[in-house]
Amino acid sequence: MATVMFDTHKAIKELQEAGFEEPQAEAVVATINEVFGANLSTKEDVAETHRRIDEVRREMATREDIAETHRQFEDVHRRFEDVHRKLEDTNGRIDQVRSEMATKEDMADIHRKFEDVNRQLETTNGRIDQVRSEMATKSDLHDLEIRLMVRLGGFILAVAGVAVAAARLLFG
Repeated sequence: MATVMFDTHKAIKELQEAGFEEPQAEAVVATINEVFGANLSTKEDVAETHRRIDEVRREMATREDIAETHRQFEDVHRRFEDVHRKLEDTNGRIDQVRSEMATKEDMADIHRKFEDVNRQLETTNGRIDQVRSEMATKSDLHDLEIRLMVRLGGFILAVAGVAVAAARLLFG
């Protein structure tokens, strides 16, 4: 702020003309000078203050700006609530999947059962192998069939020979 010139001599004279004693007038002027001297504003100070106020007003948000910001905030808030709901839905689905999934203990139990089934299959395969080893093979059966046919053929020839011999004996 600019300093305003205050004519103290003139003020003391005016106070004396109004009926103040000189020491009283000087004390009043000194007090006025002390209190208001540093805080008085000139027309230029007031104009500068008005200019700054106008500048601040131009920079300040209008009610429309504030209303638009409020609308945008509400829109963001709605979007946030939508995201929050979707997140809660997703968490619910995750919980459901977790409840449907096998636990480590379930998997260990399944693994033990699988090993039991494997052992039973190995035992069964061993029994099958044992039975196979005890059974005749196809080639063994084929060999047996050929021997049986040879013997059967020999038996038939023997019977035929006996029949021919019996017929010669009987018919002579």
